[in-house]
Amino acid sequence: MCYLAIQSCFLKLSFALHNAKNPQSDIILLENTNVKNQCNDIDVLFNNILTQNSIAISDIDTIFCSNGPGSFTGIKIGVAFIEGLTIFRKNINLYYVNNLISNLSNIDDILFPTTSFIVSVVEGLMGEVYIQFFTFNKAEQSLNILNEINNIKETEINNYINSFLINNFQYQNCESKYIFTTKDIITNDNKFKIIKTTLPTAKDVMKISLKLMQNNKNILMQNNQTYYVRNPIMS
Repeated sequence: MCYLAIQSCFLKLSFALHNAKNPQSDIILLENTNVKNQCNDIDVLFNNILTQNSIAISDIDTIFCSNGPGSFTGIKIGVAFIEGLTIFRKNINLYYVNNLISNLSNIDDILFPTTSFIVSVVEGLMGEVYIQFFTFNKAEQSLNILNEINNIKETEINNYINSFLINNFQYQNCESKYIFTTKDIITNDNKFKIIKTTLPTAKDVMKISLKLMQNNKNILMQNNQTYYVRNPIMS
């Protein structure tokens, strides 16, 4: 059986495949190069990744779908397409994962085996900046969400992080602190290590979802709560 992931929240639509019977197999990624025509190309790209890998729709057991934040139109296209598939394959397991979580797809490759405080920052397509806080215990492979996704101005990133830590002092003493960010930022706290990332693709959605399936399945949402573009929180 195969796992399928989709990312449609940014300019490049992408699908990813993974062989569930062979956990060590590579994740296969296919991206759309025609960024102006995602709506018409989504079925073509979907069929291409299946035919190129000799996969039938009946082979798909689980789907991981990015549900934002990002492009309003892109999210609607991706979610509608995937939910349409589940009408024909009613036994498919469908999970949603937000882009602040997908931004942490390389978490195992970087963090020390300690409890870490993590900030995830993802830039949107209209200049907005999304932010969410987590803790991660590598020894237990446990990722915990500390707050809802917020949309803030770029100039307020440091103040927003500092304000959260002041109001939640228990996280100030975490053994390590990281900022995973798609945007170039400078922190005024030298205890943070900045990890530069790129906008999450379907491969990132797949990678973090496979990790969450093992230890944090509760984070994967089975209800379709989508995160659209909102006006930034004003200072």
